[in-house]
This record gives sequence, structure tokens and C-alpha cells, in this order.
Amino acid sequence: MSSQFPPNPHQPGYPPRGNYPQGGHYPPPPPQKKSHTLRNVLLAILAGFVLLLGGCAVLFSVASTEFSTDSDGTTSGGGGDAEETADDTASYSCKDLAKEAAELSEKADVSLLKVRQLKMVRDLRTTYDVPTGDDEAPVLVCRGSGVWSDTTKSPVRLRLLVDSDEEFFVEYQEL
Repeated sequence: MSSQFPPNPHQPGYPPRGNYPQGGHYPPPPPQKKSHTLRNVLLAILAGFVLLLGGCAVLFSVASTEFSTDSDGTTSGGGGDAEETADDTASYSCKDLAKEAAELSEKADVSLLKVRQLKMVRDLRTTYDVPTGDDEAPVLVCRGSGVWSDTTKSPVRLRLLVDSDEEFFVEYQEL
């Protein structure tokens, strides 16, 4: 009995053509190189651990900064950059104080963008006395024209204060 269809080259027993094995099937693909070697997995875990530690360090530095609003409407903060900068109070300037105040106010509804026309009012950087108890003593007092995020301008008083623990704080107040 003869078939009306031509012979199928993929059926077993059909003579092979070209480089195909017996039976006309394609050769198996070459083995794939594994991309997830033990070394790569360990490097990924190590990188994740380093990122986690870095994130914790950032959160800790943000959480360690203290912010408070006093009853007279002034906002004060301490820790972080203010402490580091104020350790050498003799070189701390009104410009540094204005920069710290602007950073401190970033979380307020209306933030202080910058302070222009800075003038030193009181300079006790080399002669300040460390207070006792809960008191704070001024180290440096400056005034200037504050530029606020709501596009207003107003006089501003900036103060660098020291407490009985010899920690330094920045305070700003709209006048």
C-alpha cells in the first residue's frame, strides 16, 4: 500500500540528513552555564548586609537629632552636625549658624531657606560659661533677614547655645 504523502524525515528509520543524529531529531542544546553560583549568592548577601547597616546608620543619625518647640515659639535642635561643628566654637560663624538653622527648619510647615545680611550680635565663642541644671547659655547670637519657603522675608535671630552637658544647640526665632 502506498501513501499519498511524502516520507516524513522526522520518523525513526528515515535516513538522516546533514548533521542530525539518527531519526532526524535536533541535537540537544549545549548545557547552560549556571548564573547563580555560590560566590554570586554570597556576594549578594554581603551587599545586602552592608546596605542594611548603612540604612540603620542613617536612621540612627536622624533619630538621634532632638527637635523641640519651646513655649515662646522658638525652635531648637541639637545633635548631629551642630555638635560636630560647634566642638570648635572659635571657628563657628554666623554663616554656619544660618546654615544649621535652615537645615533644622526643613521639617517645619514653613521652612527657613536662608538668612541674608547676617550680623553678629553677641560673641562668647571663646569665653562662654557652661551652665548648670537645665539652663542653656548663649555662645553666639546673630541676626539677619530670613527668607522663608512661603516667599516671605522677616528678621530672624539665630543662637548657638550650650547646655550643662556641654552639648551645643542651634535655635532660630522669627522676630
